[in-house]
Amino acid sequence: MGPLSQPFKGSHYESHPHFPGRLLVLGESAYLTDKDRQSDFTVGLLDNVAKKGRTSGGRITYYRKLFFVLTNRHFRNASDGEWQSVWNSLAFYHFVQTPLRVARERPSKADWDRSKAPFITRLAELRPDLVLMVGKQLNGWIQTIDGVCTTGDGLLTLPIDSDYFAAAVAIYHPSCYGYFKPEDARASFERLLNSK
Repeated sequence: MGPLSQPFKGSHYESHPHFPGRLLVLGESAYLTDKDRQSDFTVGLLDNVAKKGRTSGGRITYYRKLFFVLTNRHFRNASDGEWQSVWNSLAFYHFVQTPLRVARERPSKADWDRSKAPFITRLAELRPDLVLMVGKQLNGWIQTIDGVCTTGDGLLTLPIDSDYFAAAVAIYHPSCYGYFKPEDARASFERLLNSK
């Protein structure tokens, strides 16, 4: 098991008090230090985001922007308890399972292809109702998975098993300057929420 293979699963993921179903936030990839590679990175990172992310610095801007997408509220207008509750109401997984070494490094085609099978396994385990895909390139690769369908309104359906599907939507990556617009990302997420 690598540092990205275990998804973060919030303590209230199954009851999902903030969302109309189980929500999986699907990140694209992660940049890891040598120390990060020795850990269960995704679980530790999101646990730290839930506990301290509203007030701590560092790798947190991405999650503060996602908080707005998820809640339609600026992180400064939330209490620590509200912040923690939102993050503990979802699951988070990095799609690309190959750790990247430097910021702005892009996954290779082989990295994307190798990550499909582990993702399908995680989908079956988590059984989300809703999937927020963070990254337009990620959206393109998800559409190459067998059984994934577009619905015509910007949403996808992701097969979980023979009779169960999750609804999914993609937004621009929050660090995609010039393309990520918080209000547009929120509108896309609301379309996903209204699909259930």
